[in-house]
Amino acid sequence: MRQFAAYSNAHPENLSIMTLISLLYHGFLRISEALALTGKDIQVIPTRIEITINLSKTNQYGEHEVVYVCNGDQTYHPRIWLAKFKEKNNILGTDNKLFLWSQSNARIILAQFFDKNKIDPTKYSTHSFRKGAANAAALAKISDSKIKTMGR
Repeated sequence: MRQFAAYSNAHPENLSIMTLISLLYHGFLRISEALALTGKDIQVIPTRIEITINLSKTNQYGEHEVVYVCNGDQTYHPRIWLAKFKEKNNILGTDNKLFLWSQSNARIILAQFFDKNKIDPTKYSTHSFRKGAANAAALAKISDSKIKTMGR
């Protein structure tokens, strides 16, 4: 994540991409879940970010789930990217989608972002951030059952 944040700080046009990457990683989100998010699905409150997942591969009954992302001070934390995103797009709190990409477009955009920043695009996919979050949680000694819960 640090590597991606460094590239994005150097290139502000990458704001949407970094917001997506940060949400995928910190929220353990699937690409389909992130791309379905609207401005109303994100609540930024003082102690955390609440992400309401209305559309999920594992949600067979149509009930939403809420993902909680605790505050952090990393330069790549979603709170920072969402604040910048809100300044530019003013989408939070609306019914508008955060990202206007299909899954295939998101894959292409991410691959172009990686390539442009001299990151080997063959080493990453839209699922890499979810896997990376699970790996980071395991390295932090979080139990397998809690990691499975976070990944829904």
